[in-house]
Amino acid sequence: MNNSIIAVDILPDDDGKVMMYGAPNKDTTYLVSGKLRIILSKPLKTKLISIKLKGKSEYSDWENQYSCIYLLKLEKVLREKTTLPSGVTDLDFEFQVNGNIPQSYVTSFGLIRYNLVATVQPSSLLLKQGRAEKSINISRHYLPCRRELLPAPPTKVYRGQRKNILKYELDIPTVICINETSLLIRLRLFPLCNQGRVKKVAFDLIQSEKNRIQPTPQDYQEFSIENAQLIGNVQLNNNTSAKRKRSHPIKPTSLKIIYDQDTWENPLTYNLPFEQYSTRNINNPIKKTKLKATIKSPLMRVRHKLKITMTFEALEDLEQMKILMKLNYQLMMMFLIILYLKMVLFHVL
Repeated sequence: MNNSIIAVDILPDDDGKVMMYGAPNKDTTYLVSGKLRIILSKPLKTKLISIKLKGKSEYSDWENQYSCIYLLKLEKVLREKTTLPSGVTDLDFEFQVNGNIPQSYVTSFGLIRYNLVATVQPSSLLLKQGRAEKSINISRHYLPCRRELLPAPPTKVYRGQRKNILKYELDIPTVICINETSLLIRLRLFPLCNQGRVKKVAFDLIQSEKNRIQPTPQDYQEFSIENAQLIGNVQLNNNTSAKRKRSHPIKPTSLKIIYDQDTWENPLTYNLPFEQYSTRNINNPIKKTKLKATIKSPLMRVRHKLKITMTFEALEDLEQMKILMKLNYQLMMMFLIILYLKMVLFHVL
């Protein structure tokens, strides 16, 4: 018996792109919507027409370890026991998804992807069912709205001191777009004595990646994971759930401080370039760590910290620092102030 189904196609709204704003929030919902288009050569009696939204996270490595988990599995029944006319039929669909699901993501060891899968099941068992699949891209914009609508990214002020030596104040963005060419840092230094004069400030962006082959107990609760969602897990003996953990320091950038009697109390502004790390430079043979967006998910996590090291003038050169490290680490720390500040990085597509 000839099949009357000519084509089945999924037409998601906004070209299948879903943008989430702000930090992950389970109480916030987003809409995935569109149309299911069915083209028939003649009328067709159908038993069921449905569409599913699936989100899957996979992890694998060269040691043949593999894990796969469903992050999302929703289904909408569009028609039951109905007759579709010949020609083109469009059926609307929409899904509500929680705002804490991780964005679409690809790394060397894993990926997160989302797909829409539609099926048209004829009433007759002799007829072949129609099926269509379409990938969608879920992105996270960690700012509360689009970047162009903000005069400047949100910042946080950090204040601290080395007692009787130095007071300092840092005004640093906490959410950074990787596509931007610079990071604006405002720094105020208030020496309380001659020993408190800072000679150099070094900025190190540290990117930490962690891959798991199974979720933690906290992940089960946070992402509402059930055992049925674990669809694959191949693990070597005597391995922990956190198999891969790596930290990558992005090339540090140093800024020398020059004091002036009239201007040293004024804010110090410095641009830290990011663009050179987000893409591979074919003219530079040195392999650089590729910047990735911050993400938290059951099988993979990427985090960022900004390490700020302030070196006092009393510590004159690198060789002197090495000598102090060998003699007494605590003595060396008297000449340094080291801060670790949490950052969030995201891509704009």
